[in-house]
Amino acid sequence: MKIDLQKLRETAKAIVRIPGHYRLEMEDSIPKEEERERCYIWEDPDHGENSIEIALDLATGVLMRLNMDRAEAQEGGGGEDTLEPEEAAVSGNKLDLARQAAEALIERHHPAPSALTVVKAEARRNLYHFEYNREAHGLPLHYTGCVITLDSRFQVTWYRLRERPDFPPKLPEWPEKIVEEPVLLGQLQEQLRMELVLVTLHSSLHEIGSGEPEIRLVYEPLMENRWIDAATGTDLFGPEHYAKPPSRPLPPVTAASSPVEEEDLSAAGWARRLGIDPKIYRLEKTAEDEELETLLYTAHTLKEQDRDLVDPLSVDGYMERKWGDQLRFLMDSAIKIQWEKSTGRLVSYHHSGCEGGMAEEAALTREECWGIAERFLGKFFPEYAEYLQLEDRQDDEEEDERRREFFYLPVYIRGIPVSHERVMIAVYVSTGAVCLYAGVSYEMIQTMAALPLRPVLSQEEAAKRYAGRMKLQLKWHLEKEEGKEPVFRLVYQPSVTAINASGVERRVWYIDAVTGECILGT
Repeated sequence: MKIDLQKLRETAKAIVRIPGHYRLEMEDSIPKEEERERCYIWEDPDHGENSIEIALDLATGVLMRLNMDRAEAQEGGGGEDTLEPEEAAVSGNKLDLARQAAEALIERHHPAPSALTVVKAEARRNLYHFEYNREAHGLPLHYTGCVITLDSRFQVTWYRLRERPDFPPKLPEWPEKIVEEPVLLGQLQEQLRMELVLVTLHSSLHEIGSGEPEIRLVYEPLMENRWIDAATGTDLFGPEHYAKPPSRPLPPVTAASSPVEEEDLSAAGWARRLGIDPKIYRLEKTAEDEELETLLYTAHTLKEQDRDLVDPLSVDGYMERKWGDQLRFLMDSAIKIQWEKSTGRLVSYHHSGCEGGMAEEAALTREECWGIAERFLGKFFPEYAEYLQLEDRQDDEEEDERRREFFYLPVYIRGIPVSHERVMIAVYVSTGAVCLYAGVSYEMIQTMAALPLRPVLSQEEAAKRYAGRMKLQLKWHLEKEEGKEPVFRLVYQPSVTAINASGVERRVWYIDAVTGECILGT
């Protein structure tokens, strides 16, 4: 079928009013080699941050995406905090007006607006966010419909269609019989297990007393976000889906095998300790904030790259104009170092110029690469054996395709895991060079190690308190398998909530192991 690109461009220009002084900077079909959309970007030549992006379905011309970045859309301040109940009551009328504006755009551009119902309407400080879904038997079908955001002037800043206009989702049938909710709830409560962990709570995610991050000893649920087939009562996934990768403690390191070097926190000192040859690399840039200092090195002679002539309005042409020099600067034999100012410890190291060959050229086994990684850790994290464990290798890569060996080391404080904190280190198998180190804050480790870490609440009591707030929700779960048509399956999903001091229902994230209180989300 021949596609009329001129007609698509006229359609795009009619979606919203495009200021006369804006310039068309990109017009291309995406993604490459599998084109499904025609994408357009207009920009304000005087203010590059002001832009309008529109994407249309190639086959139908239906609006797939609209993104309007304007400085005025950010006016009003207040960030992303959700309105408190009393504030929401005052702005309720504005939320209704914003919804009317949202539905006017949906009526014009969604292929089946009458099939949608609003499932989320949220007023934020200077934005209004809505989600619309199709429904089946009174339950929303996620990944259908659209999402839309408006600014304080009720102007659309973001719209995204979440379904293919030429392939509407097939509405699922209700199962002939479903498992009784009380029976299944009792089984899940009985199966619930809690794990003692250390977490850092943030006011943006958790309801805590102050705006400063807080370290807490808590119990968190294992196998939390489960998906239970409503017809059979069986979990859609096996236990391994929810389990953390197994890890093992490291043997103690003797002082002789990991000497602590005299600290030299100058750029020259870091270059010497990391083996950066000043004849090859030069210090290009330094930066710092309250916590970290960053050093960026590039090769004295950057690689010459062939730059084919490209259509200036194509994706490649647009990317070259916007970020070409920056990307080349970062990719051409760059070395990035970050160290923690409070402790002088290395936090991250990335060397993109030490690439090795593929497996057939490799001279090093995984065990030999681990020996190199251990020496690196001993040099820059001498206490690593006390605070890290080594994850077992995950067999997700073919042996004959490996270029690098990755090692993942979760953080433990006196045997207690630290939530979402781990070290990663990568070694090229052909050269033995450490090309990547992603560390953690040593100041955080010192702070956590100084805590008493004595739970008052037992694991069983924490599980009892958490399970007592559990309830089940029926949902449609979209299953996607390669080569098969996506299908919706009716599932039960447990949720655990509590009412906060403002009378609002919030998710329970953890049970405090010392006070026994529920730690709620925002």
